[in-house]
Amino acid sequence: METTRSTIYMMYKRSAERGTVFGLYLTSIFLSMAFGITNQAFSVLLFALMCGVPFLIYYWLRNTYKQQNGLSDFSALWMEGIAIFFFGGLLSSFFAFVYIQAVNPHFIETMMQASVDAYHQNPWQGGEVMVEGIETAIKKHIIPSAINVVVDGMWLIVFSGSMLSMLMALLVKMRPIKNGNKMF
Repeated sequence: METTRSTIYMMYKRSAERGTVFGLYLTSIFLSMAFGITNQAFSVLLFALMCGVPFLIYYWLRNTYKQQNGLSDFSALWMEGIAIFFFGGLLSSFFAFVYIQAVNPHFIETMMQASVDAYHQNPWQGGEVMVEGIETAIKKHIIPSAINVVVDGMWLIVFSGSMLSMLMALLVKMRPIKNGNKMF
């Protein structure tokens, strides 16, 4: 029983430590998105950072798998990935809230207007309903609050992170580790 508690504690400790680093990574993704509206170079950085997320999660889960000599369960690896996204999402959500609330209070309205402008430059089928809704919200000043946007973003991070962690845990388990002449 004590071994199980210790293992669970270590998983959450490892996830919190990695989540701190990941939170800063997610914050850089958020800031690249925020600054990408006015500077195209940040859009390129945003794309590169987003593409790096699966590799980073795989690296961390693979590292755990190796540390435990290939004895980690799929569910334990998956849970560790979810926890990394949760702790990272908490940190990045805090920084996003501070940015939206204190640094750039018009950020949400700017993003909404950027969505409308993007649609008008390159319309797509069915997009007009969404754009009309956004334009109406802007005209009537029905802009979501910073906390609403941040909490929704946090849920998106955790949900999408859960799906990605499931896939990464599966990939980690599929590839055996080599330990001398033995395969685990």
